[in-house]
Amino acid sequence: MPVSRKKWTPTNTTWPYLEFHQIHKGYPITFSVGPNGIRFDVHNRIISTESPLFMNRHGNAKHITRMLILPRIQHDDFHLLMNWIYQERPPEFSTAEGLPVLMRLWVTCAALAIWKKQNTILRLAMALMQPAYFEVDIETVIYVYSNTPTHSKLRKFIVAIFCQRSTTQPHFFSPLTSGLGIWEDVTEFQKVLNEVRKVSPVGIDGYDLAEAFFNHDPIDWSRVRHPLPEFLVRTIFSTISRLYEAILIQHRSSTGIRSPYLTTSL
Repeated sequence: MPVSRKKWTPTNTTWPYLEFHQIHKGYPITFSVGPNGIRFDVHNRIISTESPLFMNRHGNAKHITRMLILPRIQHDDFHLLMNWIYQERPPEFSTAEGLPVLMRLWVTCAALAIWKKQNTILRLAMALMQPAYFEVDIETVIYVYSNTPTHSKLRKFIVAIFCQRSTTQPHFFSPLTSGLGIWEDVTEFQKVLNEVRKVSPVGIDGYDLAEAFFNHDPIDWSRVRHPLPEFLVRTIFSTISRLYEAILIQHRSSTGIRSPYLTTSL
């Protein structure tokens, strides 16, 4: 349970508040994260600058004394997000294994209404998956679809990456994928992607694709790649930005907003 304010001292708190209490001001907000209820204490002033969920209608940090429970969020992902917020450094990944972490981090941001960092996460994920030999497994897609609502921008993003960075495997077509709407969305995106790829191939390893085309030479398709068409996912970023602004305006003119991931209201 959260520490009583009458007995509260920084030494009674946990990370990150305990580590950064001499740098930042404000009261701790106590979170219980994951199925095992790992405790985190976060500065109310810090998290209120990231999320309108923790800001009152006057634009000040809320003083929340009850514990906030996030049973569906992994504590490692919550720790990663808090480290990013406090250290002001986004996580860095150099292999395809970083993509599922970024997807979970996006969902963690959604739980806390931290929409601006969701934009950054999508940009990090897109940059990470540029190498043609990086692949996305269906498990990452299943996670996204199992933890986001219909028409989620993250669903559109992961489908865009999946269609361009996956090799069909038998386990893709398992009972886990049925009923989630994955293949319906993949089919629709593939139609768009096929049209884009007609005009977006590029030569690699010094291969001049344009010269071969205009000289009517046989095309060496082994030296041709189709880079991720950024414009197909760019609209996701702008839509999220508009959503953030709209919800912030709504929040300041009403009693507040809620997160479907929190078992307690603010």
